[in-house]
Amino acid sequence: MIHRSGLFSRLLVVLVGVAVLLLGYSLFRENLSARLTRDWPWKLKLLDIQSAVTAVLGTGGAALARAQYARTVRPAIGYGGRVVANTAPNERLAWMCKLLNGGQEVAIIADTSYWIEYTSAERAAGAVDSSEWMSQPEATAAIVSRALAERRTSS
Repeated sequence: MIHRSGLFSRLLVVLVGVAVLLLGYSLFRENLSARLTRDWPWKLKLLDIQSAVTAVLGTGGAALARAQYARTVRPAIGYGGRVVANTAPNERLAWMCKLLNGGQEVAIIADTSYWIEYTSAERAAGAVDSSEWMSQPEATAAIVSRALAERRTSS
């Protein structure tokens, strides 16, 4: 799961929306008769049309530039795993998972969760695959509850 900053990803979109509303208000107000611009709320002049267009172009350009930058530096995360002998204590088997970050920025693991999918033979015997991600103790308990052998590979 890739987390992104809500402030930086949504703030520019909000600013573009505000700029578009200001432009719409300015265009509408500019086309009203002089008699109507004497009354509230049309008496209020927020921006002239040129400034409102500049605000839309500036915020829109910044939003496009930020989106392009986010696409350029987006993470390229990959992984792979296999059972390896003699890596766990007492020379037991261990599942080794290797993560690959092919992106430009540093990747930080903030949470580790597990998902279990049983073989078709285990499902036929009553095993139920994971319905949500779980912690390591929960995954271990699920495996032990099926009386599966720990730390051994099957041929």
